[in-house]
Amino acid sequence: MREKIKKVASKKEFLIAAFLVSLLVVIYFKNNPPKRVDWNMVSWGKSPASLIIIGPSEIPGAGTPFKISLDLDTNEYLINAIQANIEYDPAVLEALKLDTTDSFCKLYIENKYQNEKGLVKVACGLPSPGFKGKNRVLTIDFIAKSFSNTTIRVREDSMIMANGKKGINILKNFDSKIIRVRVAV
Repeated sequence: MREKIKKVASKKEFLIAAFLVSLLVVIYFKNNPPKRVDWNMVSWGKSPASLIIIGPSEIPGAGTPFKISLDLDTNEYLINAIQANIEYDPAVLEALKLDTTDSFCKLYIENKYQNEKGLVKVACGLPSPGFKGKNRVLTIDFIAKSFSNTTIRVREDSMIMANGKKGINILKNFDSKIIRVRVAV
């Protein structure tokens, strides 16, 4: 009989303890709800997204037209928008045309060049769920104006915005390209 009483008492103690633990868990999570993980921002060792300048290293002389492309690599992040500010020396190069036909972007806020400032600006995006992968954002037609070494670079005020409510800038690599405009022989 005593054994039976001990078993019933231990079951009661167990049930009371389980109830108290459950109650504490409910009270804790009511006041401290678990934070939602943005799996788009979990990098697992990946490098951030990049804007990459593709083009020739050498131009055969002043007056020669050439093309520079700006490529996007999201490194498997989902993105919604980019703002690319490309800087060049207006004494050496002149932008003639911007081509965005191959871009993932569907909405353009800004798509212009300013030769007096030596600046190309593109701001564009795509609604949710956005874009993931590699893509050509734009191609710039330039003409070389003088013989010199010059640099085309992605300015640090450029951005690649991650898909999500916070719109976090995931652009960390700002590419540049040195171009030599040589004397034609």
